[in-house]
Amino acid sequence: MDIPEWDVYGVSYGSDLALHYLRDYPDGIRAVVADSVVPPQMNLADTLWPNAARGFDALGSACDAHPACQAMLPDLVGTLARTVTYLDAHPQVVSVTAGDGPPVDVMVDGYKLMFLVNSASLAANGLVDMPAIIAAAARGDVTPAAQLLASVQPSPVPLVGSGPTYGVFCGEAVAHTSAEAMFGAAKKSLPQFPVAVLGMTPRLPWLVGDCAAWNVEAVPDRVAQPADSTVPVLLLSGGPAAVTGFLDDPSSSYRPQCLDIVVIPPFSTSLAGPA
Repeated sequence: MDIPEWDVYGVSYGSDLALHYLRDYPDGIRAVVADSVVPPQMNLADTLWPNAARGFDALGSACDAHPACQAMLPDLVGTLARTVTYLDAHPQVVSVTAGDGPPVDVMVDGYKLMFLVNSASLAANGLVDMPAIIAAAARGDVTPAAQLLASVQPSPVPLVGSGPTYGVFCGEAVAHTSAEAMFGAAKKSLPQFPVAVLGMTPRLPWLVGDCAAWNVEAVPDRVAQPADSTVPVLLLSGGPAAVTGFLDDPSSSYRPQCLDIVVIPPFSTSLAGPA
């Protein structure tokens, strides 16, 4: 393309690609921005639940900082754990309406409630109402959670479809760990949550079994080597990032010689208080 210099920007798994590119093809790269960092040496399969746990903790800390939220939910993570445990043993079905459609029956169990909280960090202001949803579920009212679940419409096949998704997760992550290691990391990070829930993975609940069916070969070990370069790199990390995780020490995840780090505060807006 005859471009002598260019800047590389990657977000989430794109940050992994950006760092791979910097490591293997540095010529012409002027600078790199890695947003919601997934460093090459991070095994996503092992970190999905630990990252979710850090997101729950960030949400709990943010709730504690807002008087109305703290009064409603003084122990967000503990309440979430108890409610998830109850719903895992006693799933509830409620009828709700989604948009202009007819009423639909929605089952809310422990995994689905954790899925909602974990997934909410991906959307702008997605976590604002989550404390109120958790508090309602703890009181026995899962209707707000069911309403949100019902509003999640199936999306068309995205540009990055199942093949590339499982190619990455299975070849780069699951093939380089084990179900036992994944569960061990989950239980260490969330010891108060039920085994049945932690035996699945956030957002991709049957990841290990799916990878066995896809039968994707493991990528070479060199793919997971850290990037090391004199090219300037900017790492962006946010507090409630419950998928890629929040980097307490971002510099430990990457070994550049020129590095700037921007840590984005967990929340800049108020969380929902009592309805």
